[in-house]
Amino acid sequence: MELIAKGDSVGVANSYTTDARLMFAGPAVTGRAGIQTVFSGIINSGVTKIDLKTNDIFGNADLLAEDGIVTVYVKDQAVAEEKYIILWKKEDGKWKILRDIANSNTAPPK
Repeated sequence: MELIAKGDSVGVANSYTTDARLMFAGPAVTGRAGIQTVFSGIINSGVTKIDLKTNDIFGNADLLAEDGIVTVYVKDQAVAEEKYIILWKKEDGKWKILRDIANSNTAPPK
């Protein structure tokens, strides 16, 4: 995501619908203001790049689902790999993220 590399958490938040829900680790966050705060924290933690690799997209003209792998970088070093599902819907004629959920690919400790 170019906006992460630019440090633009507001731009990232604007790629979500007004009623979007972000479901990363911890409690879910609803709405652009909360999503902007989450991504601001991610950027401020040192994350410089997020690389998305789409595995599949399916849906219809009103709602699309995308699943894939996300790799998180600090500088040039991959620091995390997760799987994700994003639901897209049109808002004001543009595809925006309605739901965004990701979780780690690292196995829990035994």
